[in-house]
Amino acid sequence: MKKIISVVFCLLSPLLCFAGGMESMMADDTNVQGPAYFGFVKDEKGHIIKSASVVVTAKSFGTSGVTATFTTNVLGVYRGHIHQEAKPEILKLTCIKDGYLQIKTVRRSGTKKYLETDCIMKKID
Repeated sequence: MKKIISVVFCLLSPLLCFAGGMESMMADDTNVQGPAYFGFVKDEKGHIIKSASVVVTAKSFGTSGVTATFTTNVLGVYRGHIHQEAKPEILKLTCIKDGYLQIKTVRRSGTKKYLETDCIMKKID
């Protein structure tokens, strides 16, 4: 019953299904690929930014580091994996979109399998 309610909720309000608490709805590919990094890219007024590049770098992982690039979808959401052994505390997140400047990142509380980090950008003229 709980699963049915979650699915109905997601159909009625898809934006909320990607933000914290709906991890049970995501495919669990974390056992093989490592933790899932996900979040929103928004402007400082809270509007979503689609087609932004999100570059996640493990700063001190291995000898050369590991980098993965994700693209936000039409809801401003990105999701992906960087490496099975990469720890959240060594990751750097950079958001890139023409006409915008990244002003901050906001890391939400996460689990060992899912970590949400949102990126806030400012429109530049």
